[in-house]
Amino acid sequence: KKNKIISLLPAEPHHLEGHYDDVIDLSWSGFGDLLISASLDQTVRLWNSLSLKCINVFRHNKMVTGVDFHPSLKDHFLSSCIDGIIRLWNFSDTESGKVKSWVQTRANVTSCKFTPDGSMFVAGLANGKIQFFRSDMKLFDTLDCKNRKGQDKDGKKV
Repeated sequence: KKNKIISLLPAEPHHLEGHYDDVIDLSWSGFGDLLISASLDQTVRLWNSLSLKCINVFRHNKMVTGVDFHPSLKDHFLSSCIDGIIRLWNFSDTESGKVKSWVQTRANVTSCKFTPDGSMFVAGLANGKIQFFRSDMKLFDTLDCKNRKGQDKDGKKV
């Protein structure tokens, strides 16, 4: 049997230039042709995927580890950072690049994602915990997500 190569891309791949270090996470907007990228260069970049241009840069004070567009608010996204802060950003015309709200965790944040309805978000922490937050940034619940057995039982990163 011969393996068939199937292209999932409708065209040649394009390169988006702007970050100065590794890109850690990406998120597509459900409302159009926007993409956000999180990087170790301490920035989040907002891209127009049609023009391949960077629309805005959102600066952080440490490496950015995660991003996610809000599923129902088209001009909002989350970012997580190794400074332990999860930020909700508003990039509308009137609030361009402003942190709308934020929450400080007790450990470095390694990832963040909204629930499908946007009423909550979840964050993975470097200490092996997963924290669930309401949309008002109040902590809802914490789970310990470490391995119980095996060589990685003392592991911490989620």
